[in-house]
Amino acid sequence: QGLTSHSRSPDECAEQALCAKNSPVLRTGLSEKIRSDDSKVTLDDPDWTMVQQQQLEKGLQAFKISDYPNVKERWGLIASLVPHKSAKDCAKRYKEIRLKLKQAKLKEASS
Repeated sequence: QGLTSHSRSPDECAEQALCAKNSPVLRTGLSEKIRSDDSKVTLDDPDWTMVQQQQLEKGLQAFKISDYPNVKERWGLIASLVPHKSAKDCAKRYKEIRLKLKQAKLKEASS
């Protein structure tokens, strides 16, 4: 059975937390947050331009899980804002960045 409109996968929960109103990622922008950690984590990727990254961030803010419970529809809407990127590209990029942030946070906590 699929998820109900009230159930969320672990990925969706993590994304919701990442986009929470008081999140430093939302306040400063994902790009700035990742680069601000003494360059431990970077967004350098030759396949993504800064404009595409910024549009991805705008899409994540504009199309929240709570408003768009259909994951495919949501990523399609986000991708519609990102030039030359598919929904799959955007979701993959988001997951990669989220993993980098999580790893940096764990590394920082263990120091």
